[in-house]
Amino acid sequence: MQPSGHGRRTMKGYLAPEYALFGQLTKKADVYSFGVLVLEITSGRSSSRSAFGVDLLVLVEWVWKLREEGRLLDIIDPELTEYSEAELLCFIKVALLCTQAAPTQRPNMKQVIEMLSKEVNLNEKLLTEPGVYRPHSSK
Repeated sequence: MQPSGHGRRTMKGYLAPEYALFGQLTKKADVYSFGVLVLEITSGRSSSRSAFGVDLLVLVEWVWKLREEGRLLDIIDPELTEYSEAELLCFIKVALLCTQAAPTQRPNMKQVIEMLSKEVNLNEKLLTEPGVYRPHSSK
């Protein structure tokens, strides 16, 4: 079943690219959506209602750009006043692992839970650019 055009417009920030394009609903598509949710909670911003910067980036693109600039802590919700930087950085990095473009590179939920609940050394070299569905673009 293909997602309707209306659903894609309102939910595109949460949808894994393979689901938005081909209607392939898999566990890895759910992992993608979970990653977006973690970024929303961490940043206090909505993925489906916000665009960031002059390029109007969606949330996962904006976070990736900040990561490349070494500014990941800039996404943290300014209303969060007391938090562990190390824990929030872990949450953000796990979310980026969940939103990678290739479903095969995303962790499964068991791995996500382990990464979030234990002190695990995340291999950032495994991170690749997140996948984003854009209805009128080749990106």
